[in-house]
Amino acid sequence: MNIPTEPMDTEPMDTGSDTPFALPLHRVAASFIGFSALPAHEAEERYQCALELQKHIQRTNKKFHLRLDHAVAIMLADLQQLKKGGRLWAGPSCRVPPYLMEKRLNAISPLCRHYMFHLDPKNLGLPIWRHAVPMPLSPQLNPEDVPWDDGVDAYEKAVAYQARFKTKSNLQRVPLDKQRMEEAECRKRHENKCVVTGELNPRILWIIPSTWNDTVENMNATGDLQSGCLALTGIDLLDEPNPPCSAVELGTTHESWNMLPIDPVLYNYLVDGWCAFKYLFHKEEDDNSNSAKVTLEFHWMPKLAPIFIEEMDFRENWATLCENMGQFEDCRPPHGLEYGQLRDKSGDLLESGYRIDIPVPRQYVHQFVSGIKVHWAFIRFMSLFGATGRPWVVLDDDAPSEEEHLLEVAGNLLEEREGSSGERMVV
Repeated sequence: MNIPTEPMDTEPMDTGSDTPFALPLHRVAASFIGFSALPAHEAEERYQCALELQKHIQRTNKKFHLRLDHAVAIMLADLQQLKKGGRLWAGPSCRVPPYLMEKRLNAISPLCRHYMFHLDPKNLGLPIWRHAVPMPLSPQLNPEDVPWDDGVDAYEKAVAYQARFKTKSNLQRVPLDKQRMEEAECRKRHENKCVVTGELNPRILWIIPSTWNDTVENMNATGDLQSGCLALTGIDLLDEPNPPCSAVELGTTHESWNMLPIDPVLYNYLVDGWCAFKYLFHKEEDDNSNSAKVTLEFHWMPKLAPIFIEEMDFRENWATLCENMGQFEDCRPPHGLEYGQLRDKSGDLLESGYRIDIPVPRQYVHQFVSGIKVHWAFIRFMSLFGATGRPWVVLDDDAPSEEEHLLEVAGNLLEEREGSSGERMVV
């Protein structure tokens, strides 16, 4: 069966008063630049990209409208991905099929949620995260065998099933002993101290989560979503050294270079999206230690109003997102210090902008830096979505009935946490 499509729309985009894109670009951009942390030229460039993406996708899907998750992705995407040849560039000579561009946009939000779901392994068994548990696709006919009368939906399901990520089924789960051995090596390298506070007996934070690729099932779930990473960050999870996503090998990131020893209180903040590490630069040590020094910068995330994915008045909501971007600058610790107060190695209150130097074996610097860039991009995405401290509430259009329930659960959870002394409580 050949998928039926509407004729390609080559007419100019409607700019009447009933469209959210009614104002000329320079006037729209000027209306929000004053609130944004983005440079004026970059704000315009990202806005232009959004317009072009919507117009490009509407060539074959006239009902398509950018949603808020798409806007967040465009706001935060690596700028090179919005330029000619980038994964999200849809300029006049773009040759990427509109359906594929739509797929790229739609993959970003689920992948970021997938990251937060797995960042703390305990999340996998929590009721508040049940909407994030991947559902295996049901077996389907080959696309060419789908009867015409079954329609486009049946054809698309068949295509999705055929294109699903398929890890070799005979691969064995990564042994827990392997994970514990690498965690012990990480502790040894950092003298069993938190890299931020200097406190002894830290927990181990996996930058690429351990359960992303420890079993065939988990690898398949990650593989089905991995395309969103390249569009958002420019990092290909399939094509890195020690690729986080592989159809032929499990546990490629189950190594000490993918870990940081973290104060237990700070760990709670990190896995709930209150903060993140930003890569700044690295340099090789002058001695013969075969080590490089990677400099990271710690940042708190703002707690913004939660956003649920829906069609949007693009101009109005883009201005709001730009204004929210300004709240990421020099963000203060969370009001009430949800899990407890934290001090850096100098004894000062832990603030945004605090820098740390991480020793990393030279042969693994690229992998470590890529992992940090993924970590930074995904947590910022969730924060701009209003998910700081409550990453489980971000929903996609596959689970609209969960919204009211999850907001209620999240509210109860936050109330229970008040007055706690660093305990990360769950329901």
